[in-house]
Amino acid sequence: MKKSRRSTVYRLPPCPAYDIEDTESWLSDLAEEGLFLEKDGFLFGFASFRRGEGKQRRYRLEAAPQPTGLFSDQDRPDEEAEELSRLAGWEYIANRGDFYIFATDDPQAAELNTDPQVQALALEKVRRRQRQTLFPTFFWLVIYPLFSIKGSVLRSAIYLGAPIFLLGHLLILWSIFSPLREFFHLRKLSRRLQEGLPVDHHKDWKKSARRHFTAKGVFLTLLAVWIVLVLTAWQRDTDKVDTVSLVNFKEPVPFATMADLLPQGQFTLDDMGFSNEVTLRSSWLAPSFIEFGQVGTVKNDKKTVQGGINVEYFHTVSPLLARLLAKELQRYDRRLSHYEALSTPSAAELGVDSVTGYTAIFPTLVMVKGETVLKVSFYQTSPSYTMPLEEWAPIFAQSLNR
Repeated sequence: MKKSRRSTVYRLPPCPAYDIEDTESWLSDLAEEGLFLEKDGFLFGFASFRRGEGKQRRYRLEAAPQPTGLFSDQDRPDEEAEELSRLAGWEYIANRGDFYIFATDDPQAAELNTDPQVQALALEKVRRRQRQTLFPTFFWLVIYPLFSIKGSVLRSAIYLGAPIFLLGHLLILWSIFSPLREFFHLRKLSRRLQEGLPVDHHKDWKKSARRHFTAKGVFLTLLAVWIVLVLTAWQRDTDKVDTVSLVNFKEPVPFATMADLLPQGQFTLDDMGFSNEVTLRSSWLAPSFIEFGQVGTVKNDKKTVQGGINVEYFHTVSPLLARLLAKELQRYDRRLSHYEALSTPSAAELGVDSVTGYTAIFPTLVMVKGETVLKVSFYQTSPSYTMPLEEWAPIFAQSLNR
């Protein structure tokens, strides 16, 4: 028994929604093959077709006066426009993007719009809508993310990892390029119409189809890879794969800790139920990146220092990157309401390339030496003694010479 073919067939459009000529030519060619676009046949990037006997059917795209789509009140022409089209021998079929699609099987039916100048005016409405969407697109894809990370581009790149950061920005640029490409494509077509040149209803759409599918495939592949990378990084962070409790951590770190604050001091780690962890990461921009939180007490025969330190250590790929990162770290904290500049020993006195001191809830130093950046915040809770910054700053600065 012969197996019957499905009556409904789905196809991926070989061109973007704004390409009027390719869309019309593609739909007309499929009609000759026996595939006819169904009512409201465009959904979620696919087009649905009804099988039938092949015949000549003309399709025409008309610019919609208002935005169309699932959440639009203007997802089809008004009743008067549809009635006028029916009287002219044309039937409304579907909408796609900013365009309504009409079809006719009557070879004698006059064109819906024979005046290129009028078509150009209709396209201008679409182009104006496109201009209005360019800034919101740029805002949500560029400006808003920058506000979210408070301008900490380098810090975010190191935290997220270069592959996630760079691939994410590539996808953003791609997403911005798409509406720009649509805008300029419609501008080019509009100018042709204004010169009196008609739309090409028989364009060879196959020439650009391969390029369209390749670009779409590459974008979706990159998006899938980025999502996998983000989920993997999120899972590692959630599971604290790169984080070790200081109780179990015995490796030396390339900077001073609380145990180094007093000569011949005895250090005791305080179990606070939080902090007292070290996170070791690596990035293309910073081959060594360490987050270190320590709470405890160090004492010798004369003094007792109690409190905690929070350290961010970056060994970057270049001195320039280190300097830029240090400025970014300070700029990030400067937004805090508790920010207040502190007087510190000079960079020459500390033996570093640069040093900045400030209070952002706790006294903080940001130092740069060569390719290395060290940010340390030190808070003290000793009831009888507070170690001055002039004493603890050199200890952390000198540790960068290790």
